[in-house]
Amino acid sequence: MKRALARRGLELAAEGTFERNTRAVAQAWRMIKRADPEAIVMVGTYGSCAEFIKLAHRSGARPTFVNISFVGANALAKELGPEGEGVIVSQVVPSPWDRSLRLVADYQAAQTAFDPALTPDFVSLEGYLSGRLAAAALEAAGPNPTRASLLRAINDVGRFDISGSIVTVGTRMIDAPPKVYLTVIQKDGSFKAVDRL
Repeated sequence: MKRALARRGLELAAEGTFERNTRAVAQAWRMIKRADPEAIVMVGTYGSCAEFIKLAHRSGARPTFVNISFVGANALAKELGPEGEGVIVSQVVPSPWDRSLRLVADYQAAQTAFDPALTPDFVSLEGYLSGRLAAAALEAAGPNPTRASLLRAINDVGRFDISGSIVTVGTRMIDAPPKVYLTVIQKDGSFKAVDRL
């Protein structure tokens, strides 16, 4: 974050920290609110981040909150309820509801076959993609895979077609960094894709 800001001639206005998996975030909010920030980038679990956002709202502050995918987007939206409207969450997978993508259609079919009561979400799509990627890498490693052959497959092949979506891993990621998808939580807790902030 600091390096990205520095490349643009900017710096953090403030920084606040809290212990992982805690809801005791008041001190972090006090540290940040003094700077009256326009935006707050958050790295934490959904419970901590939701508590932080609610605390900011209770104090009358309405900065743009930006979370990374680690937060667990659906859990964050559920925890925030209507207060989640406008919160941005980056994702490392496309929308789990976009059946126009073969990857998503295959994921939904596999999820329904496993348990029809499950609903799509970003975390389970990421898990599905990771599993498919591991299977593809093992297949590329040959009929009797070893640790060495698996690492060769990941680093030498590096590009895997998973249901029509090209996933780049290993040393090949330098040439093709992973795509980041931006989403914004809607008032009803659903997600809308956004191209820019």
